[in-house]
Formats: sequence, structure tokens, C-alpha cells
Amino acid sequence: TMNYINHSDAFLLGKELVKPNNPYGLSSNETDSHLMKDSEWGAVAYLSQSKYGLNGENIAINNINLNSGGKSRTNNEGKTGIESVYAVTGLTDGSSDNDEKNLTEAQVKQLKNASADSPTNEVYTWKQKTGTKASSTGTIYGIYDLSGGLQERTAGYIANGNNLTAWGNSLVSENGKSTKYTMIYPHDTLDYNGTSENINSLSKKNYELNKRIFGDAIRETSKDGNNSSTSWFTDWSCFIAQDDPFLGRGGGWSFTRNAGVFCFNRFNGYSAFGNGLRAVLIR
Repeated sequence: TMNYINHSDAFLLGKELVKPNNPYGLSSNETDSHLMKDSEWGAVAYLSQSKYGLNGENIAINNINLNSGGKSRTNNEGKTGIESVYAVTGLTDGSSDNDEKNLTEAQVKQLKNASADSPTNEVYTWKQKTGTKASSTGTIYGIYDLSGGLQERTAGYIANGNNLTAWGNSLVSENGKSTKYTMIYPHDTLDYNGTSENINSLSKKNYELNKRIFGDAIRETSKDGNNSSTSWFTDWSCFIAQDDPFLGRGGGWSFTRNAGVFCFNRFNGYSAFGNGLRAVLIR
């Protein structure tokens, strides 16, 4: 999965899948490719919980990263681990809330070559029976990495003037209105570039202001938007505000029990090891 690109680059990259000579055989005449919108994340989240998906069961987390010898860092639960530059897609230990696991390149290769439901360091790949617990349907035909892996950038933000052109220039609307490919959320009048208001206070105010918006699996699946584990399945709930105007969904491999399809988080849009993207294809 791709990381270390900012929000603007993620938005541009989401459109590249249908460009001429792309390796997927897609055509812009037949397919619309773009960075996932929050309404599209919401649609997937609801389907995953319906009788056509996991039917009320929590999705398993992709809590695996490739140990690349990175520097030590502390996650959102105060646990220290390795700051790896590699999240590995399609892997899980089958749990929804276990601690992160570090694998070597040799272990990842061994795991991917396994034919039966045999784990490597108690880790499973997407095609193994236990590994399908990390799919939106609980089967090999579902969507993977909705919980953990990399925290996924979406085309949702608030137009408060903070970090928008620095890290999100390509998706920021000049007239301050939502577009076909972006969603601009309302924000409190105290939330603007240069405000002295506390960011956690603004997150809560912005969250309350957006309670009338439905379909994105935020307000209807959470109780609070201010640094808390109050979304369904104790997923992380932190709404956009101040210097963090961009939305991220699903959480990362280090979020442990706070990751999940109903996790939402704020960040400033800069390039980071823990944030990635998912392109949506509409035909």
C-alpha cells in the first residue's frame, strides 16, 4: 500500500488508474477513478455490517507491518513499536483488536507462499480461511484493509484555511463548495486560520455541527468526535478541526482496538508513514 504522499498527491493519484497505457486495462470512457469520498466509505461500511456482509460482526484488523529497521515511536495507546515504512496489505492475525505485529521480509514471503490455513507468527494472508475475517464480507470476495493497514485518506475536509493549499491543493475547491469528487464539511465560526481556540474543543463543536449529515458512517455510528473510542466497536472518533482539516478512515496497523471500519480521524494532510489511499472505480 502506498504511503509517504500528501493529501493533494493522493487525490491526483486516485485519477491516474484510467490514464492511457495504465496497467489495468481501464479506460476513462468506461470507468471513473477517484480518491474515495466519505459517502463511498460509508456505503461500504454499512454493507459490511448488513446481512450481505459480516452481519453485525466486527471486522478483523490488519495489524501487520514489515519491520524495516525504522526508528522507535509510540502509538495512540502509548505503546512503543517500530516506525516501519511498510504496511503490508491483505494480512491479519484474525483478531479485531490485537497489538501490532512486525514481520521480516522472509516471513512475509513464507506467508504468501503458504497454501493451507497455516500462519506465520500467527499471521494469515487474505486468501487463507482465517485471513478472510479481515474482509468486508468475511469471504475472499470482500474488501480488505478497511480496518488497520494504512489509515486511508478520503476526499473530505473543512474549508477553514488551515493547511489546505499546503497539503491538499489539488482537491480544495476555490468557491468553498463540495464537488463531484470532494465533500466539504461545515465548521464552527471559531475554526479558522490563526484561531486561538483549542483544537479538541473545535473538534467537538464541528462534530456537533455536522450531526445532520448522514451516509458517511460518522455521526450515525459514533457518540463523540473528540479524541475518544466512541464509535461502534470502540473505534476511534476524532473529527476534523483547526490544523487538521482532512479526514482519515479505518485507522492504521498501530491503532489496535481503535481501528475499524467506523474509525475516523483528523490530520493535516502531510506525507506520513501511516497514511495511504484507496481509489474508487465507478463503471
